Amino acid sequence: MANTNKLMGATRIASFWKRSVLCNLPVTNFRVSETPYLNAKLTLPGLNLESLDFDGNPKVTSLLSLCNTARLSTLQRPYGESSFQDMLSVTQDKMCFVTSTSVRLSKRLYDFRVPKWTLDAEIALSFVGNTSVANTVSFFLPGESNEPLWKHVFQIVTVDKNTRKPLALPDWFKAKYAGKGCDAKGLIIKPFQKPTKTICEQIQVVSSDTDLNHHTSYIAYIGYALDALHATVYRSKENDEKKTNGVLLHSIDEDVISNGLQYVEVVYLNESLLGQSLDVHLWQVENDKNILFSIERDGVPLCQLKLNYFADRLHDKPIYVFV
Repeated sequence: MANTNKLMGATRIASFWKRSVLCNLPVTNFRVSETPYLNAKLTLPGLNLESLDFDGNPKVTSLLSLCNTARLSTLQRPYGESSFQDMLSVTQDKMCFVTSTSVRLSKRLYDFRVPKWTLDAEIALSFVGNTSVANTVSFFLPGESNEPLWKHVFQIVTVDKNTRKPLALPDWFKAKYAGKGCDAKGLIIKPFQKPTKTICEQIQVVSSDTDLNHHTSYIAYIGYALDALHATVYRSKENDEKKTNGVLLHSIDEDVISNGLQYVEVVYLNESLLGQSLDVHLWQVENDKNILFSIERDGVPLCQLKLNYFADRLHDKPIYVFV
């Protein structure tokens, strides 16, 4: 066990938790296990009407917000002499930046006939590197534990608050947790080359896009990409063509979007702040159904994304009644 002078004291963490908004969340059935890997399980309220898009499909940004709720309410919860995974102790004098994230979504998620208003979640330690930690958040229908409705891998790097340069994790932390995750390596997503010609949408970072560090939330970038894609597809329909700036989107239209996202992968390269203007570039490679994005500021890539939609629908669109 790490020396107590290397950890936030249990009393201090308990006090922090009592003052945190997270302690009031309706989380139930919280329990921790170290086999076959370190994990915590809990039950949360699930999706609501805000979570659904115009096709009646769950919005990936809402799913990631729910992942954040599960992850933070677990990692900041008092556990033993510190917090789960000792993350409060590790990060008390550092900042954490997201380096990469992925979301894998199942077709069952898009079955509106299956209630998702209460869900079970598992937060698992995925991998511990020299400067980074990855966690996996999976959501299941109540009482199920085999096929997740969606699975989110979230990797952070610890950095110096002033220089923004990566800092090595404490030796005691690596000795305690290395090899106890569910994956043999971290989430490695490499940047890709942007072509000369792309479709480009401009956006501005607003306050609702920022996080507690006052920079653009990692979830907001995914929302920017989807908004740019939807705008492009809408224009293509209006113009009866799928060309913008001479760039062809060859395998995406409103019907494909209504099938639901199958996966999203993102690599984060730089940060942006409130009020800054960003360019969202998107394109497709010939004979590849993935849609690629590069979100940039003044030509500098901030993050790059790859996303893909299911090839067909699970069922007809649900019916909404508005009064």
